[in-house]
Formats: sequence, structure tokens, C-alpha cells
Amino acid sequence: MYGSFCIYVLRLWGSKDITPQLQEPNMYSLWKKHADEWAEKVNKEMYAVPYRHIILTVSDKLWSYFEGNSTLQKLMLDTAAKVMKDIVKEYNGKDKKAEPGIIMVLHAFGRDLKTNMHVHMLMTEGGLSPKGKWVAMPYIDYKIIRKKWQYYILTALRKAMPGNKELAKIIDWCFKERTNGFNIQAKRRIEGKTKQA
Repeated sequence: MYGSFCIYVLRLWGSKDITPQLQEPNMYSLWKKHADEWAEKVNKEMYAVPYRHIILTVSDKLWSYFEGNSTLQKLMLDTAAKVMKDIVKEYNGKDKKAEPGIIMVLHAFGRDLKTNMHVHMLMTEGGLSPKGKWVAMPYIDYKIIRKKWQYYILTALRKAMPGNKELAKIIDWCFKERTNGFNIQAKRRIEGKTKQA
């Protein structure tokens, strides 16, 4: 799963097929090198506006459902984008319609190379109005993101796999036991340095 996922992403980055190298002990450093090269390419295209690095996690009880399942991995990314766009729409007010810029990557593992499904996202702290004007986004309480992310992803999973009783139990457990929502990180602010918005 990881090898094919890495190859798919690296092909998107314009890299060669590195399947044999992924089996080597230095796999993480190789993956990091390609990730850094991709990030540098993206940075050259970023507008000179503030961004927020956001990490959206799910319960480890759900990882096995996403692992190796490209349909559910896509669902995870689509849901992450939807929740953040809906939050921006809700908290910007009706008079300030703006579409944020979002770049996302699904990480299927942590630094220890063990399964740890989560989404990394760079999102602009604001967005462009329908007329192309920059609209700054006010601070959004992380508690709101946590709870909305949990609700959106669990609801999407339940809809995607309606007959799965074991998954239904896990979803119910998550709602009951994780009353503050899923863990997120959204503290690091990044300034784009190249293009003007």
C-alpha cells in the first residue's frame, strides 16, 4: 500500500518510479527529500498571503478502513476540504464571500513509518471574493474545527459504508468518547512570498 501510494504521489510530482528505493532502510529520508522538493515547487506558486498549516487526524480505530482504500482516502481529502470551506463560509459572514486556497496531502503513516492516517493542509487565512478581491479570514477557534471535522468525516464514513456494523460501532464510540472532536493542529502560520494576490 505505502509503496504504491508513494509512487502515485511522486509521479504527480514529476518524479521517476522509485519502487526499489522505497524498500531501503533510508525510505523515510528519501520520501522526505521528494516531499521537500515538491514543497519548494509549490512555494514558488504561493501568493504573498498568510497560510495556516493544519493537520486533521482521525481515531486510530478508523485507520484500517482508510489503509489501502483509495476510495475512502479520497473521501477523507474531499471531506477535509469541504469542512474547511464550510467553516470559512460560516464564519466570514454573508457580506464577505471568499473561497480559500487549499493544498492537501494525505499522510498514511507517521515518522515511525507505522500507520497513522491524517491530512496535512495549507490553507490561506482568507480567500478571493467572486470579484477577485482578497478577503482576510478572522481567527477560527480550533474547537470548532475539531468538532466539525469529526462530525463531517464520521458522517461521510457512515454514508459510504452503511452496512458495516463494526464501523458503525466505532463511529458511535467516537461520538460518545471523543466529545471534543478529533485532534487537530493548526498553530503554524506561514507567509507566502512570491505572487501578489
